[in-house]
Amino acid sequence: MGIVLFSCNKDDGNPTLPGENGINLLIGAKLYKDMENKRLNGKGSENSANFEIVGLERERNLLKVGVSYQGCRECIFDVVWEGIIRETSPCKTNLTLSRKILDSNVSCGSGTIRPFTETLEIDLERLFGKDNTETLACSIDVYSMLNETDSPDQEVPVEHHL
Repeated sequence: MGIVLFSCNKDDGNPTLPGENGINLLIGAKLYKDMENKRLNGKGSENSANFEIVGLERERNLLKVGVSYQGCRECIFDVVWEGIIRETSPCKTNLTLSRKILDSNVSCGSGTIRPFTETLEIDLERLFGKDNTETLACSIDVYSMLNETDSPDQEVPVEHHL
């Protein structure tokens, strides 16, 4: 018995959906691959400030990602979708998260760094497309730009989607 893998992808024009609730949504196989190469080669910090994924939950078409980090500045998270659906059983897709500090010219005074924990809410219909029911039913692997392994930081199996 052999395994056949199919995939389809969106146009690689790297569309960006403007930020909502501190999150930018970016789509593109080339962008994702470039970030993936940096991540796996220990250069993820070139695209991301430090943070950790501490939880993942899916409620219908809303993906809730718990993150924690230390800082003193306002930041925004980029969510990059490769635009590819792996037609395995169950189907699978990947997201990579990076944290951007909005004003890098502001330095932290002594004693102003503090821990932050927040939940990012990613609208999957907005990211994948409202009519993209195949992708909305896939399992999702979520990687931090700082994770240098092939193992996702968190995964939402397909059985949690329904």
